[in-house]
Amino acid sequence: MPKVLETVARTCSQELFLLTVIAICFGTAYLTSIAGVSVSLGAFLAGLLVSESRFSQHAFSEILPLQILFSATFFVSVGMLLDVRFLAQNLLFVLGAVALVLIVKVITTGASVFALGYKLPVVAASGLMLAQVGEFSFVLERAGREVNLFPAGIAEIGSQTFIAATVILMVITPLLAQIGMGLSRRLESRMLIKETADETPEPRPEISSSLENHVIVAGYGQAARKLVRVLAGSGIPYIITTLSPIGANEAETEGLPVLRGDASKLHTLTLVGIDRAKLLVIADDDPVMAHRIASVARNFNPTLQIVVRTRYLADVESLTKAGADRVVLEELESIVQLLAGILRDYQIPAEEIQAHGEAIRSGGYAALREPITDGAPVVVCDGLNQNCLDTRTVTVRDGAPISGQSVAALKLEDKYGIRIQEIRRDGMSMSDLQSDLVVQPGDELVLSGSAGAFAKVAQLFRTGVSEEVKEVALSSSSKSDRYGIDLEQAIELKSNSNSTNCSHLDLIHSVTPSARGCEDCLRMGDDWVHLRICMTCGHVGCCDDSKNKHATKHYNETDHPIIRSLEPGEDWAWCYLDETML
Repeated sequence: MPKVLETVARTCSQELFLLTVIAICFGTAYLTSIAGVSVSLGAFLAGLLVSESRFSQHAFSEILPLQILFSATFFVSVGMLLDVRFLAQNLLFVLGAVALVLIVKVITTGASVFALGYKLPVVAASGLMLAQVGEFSFVLERAGREVNLFPAGIAEIGSQTFIAATVILMVITPLLAQIGMGLSRRLESRMLIKETADETPEPRPEISSSLENHVIVAGYGQAARKLVRVLAGSGIPYIITTLSPIGANEAETEGLPVLRGDASKLHTLTLVGIDRAKLLVIADDDPVMAHRIASVARNFNPTLQIVVRTRYLADVESLTKAGADRVVLEELESIVQLLAGILRDYQIPAEEIQAHGEAIRSGGYAALREPITDGAPVVVCDGLNQNCLDTRTVTVRDGAPISGQSVAALKLEDKYGIRIQEIRRDGMSMSDLQSDLVVQPGDELVLSGSAGAFAKVAQLFRTGVSEEVKEVALSSSSKSDRYGIDLEQAIELKSNSNSTNCSHLDLIHSVTPSARGCEDCLRMGDDWVHLRICMTCGHVGCCDDSKNKHATKHYNETDHPIIRSLEPGEDWAWCYLDETML
């Protein structure tokens, strides 16, 4: 069956895939009916076949409209089974059956949830939300009727009572759910009040718009709570972003910096300073959400270190492709590894990292399992200084503009204030860098610079851009040097035999260039083909073969008529008004 689904999926035809899924459902049901088994069981088996394949999500998205239609048909058909006359004549008996079902279901469901270790608010909500009779009970009731087995052993009366009680329970399910959620909230509030009665919450620190070189903790689940507990006293700047009202309230009560928002949205990431952040930690989200967050963050800030915690080994490859630098697997040891990775990125000495790890592991991870009662931080980084904050390790990804460029051509320190400390390749570290050394995909560059400098150099590490944008990124870092424009050298224009054709020679002055390239293109971060200088004011703009044509735009805005070529070996000029070469 997986091979069949894969073959159909390769056609990229939604209609054919939907028809195939429906054919599997009805075909399996038909085959089981021939074998003497329930048609409903056959449909159930067909669902298992599809759900266990790697196309289950594709199938679900295609049949979702049918699911809604069939669900509505099912509930309408259940309502049509109800004998209203029987309900009116035996109302008390039916209500008694409803009460009995409620008591049994609430007690058994609640006890099961409690046995799994959940607290009382979850137990109460689950018991009331699952108090109705399940739809598969109709299959059992019909199968029993075929062999003369009836609910409570009272023949047709038992069947009608069962149907009437089931319909009533389905009708009041939204009400039971509302009651369950309300009861859960009240119990949770009481527990929270009891826990915080003797505590005085510290004032919440303001989220600074100038936050930089910080850690963004996406989500505030159990693992994130433990990680933040360790980060709180370390001196490393951090901020939390979460959609959970309970988690956000808890963080605010503890005085932690938190922003309510969806970390998979660029707007939220921008608010927490994604462009100036050093690390993003995704500790609790499911693989799908983690994949989405990592993709958005990686595209916006290619110099960011992204660390993801996940449960299953099968998720590692997809998360890595989405942009994660490290994927850590499960349980308490993963928290130690997350912390060790953060400390490494902040250039904390290896022996100090190991000491912190051993301290956390001691006592059966007591530092992570038990609340801090004396207010002492778990980790204090003795080696943390400004150099630690300004150093980042960035992976060169395939397709990034920096890939394939030599160290000499990049001139990162001259153009951006970024210094390459070393390059790690194939397990080897190169600190004595030759000028002709070419940066390759997969290289890890240990760079140092300010957060603002990293924000500017991000264009060289961004992947998935067009060839034109790549050329712009590389040219903007070195093109001005290529032209060798001296901002203090005066540019003059000598007249020649064609000068008599121009009536605007009085507007020619000795000018100095306004920039080391096209002034407007440099401001935009864009590229140009050739350069022209205005002989009236010294404005440097790009030629008409360039896509922006800034020299001509300058003439249209100022009426300065004469430009001169700034290309090496060229000394010609052009008058826009007289349309003549000088």
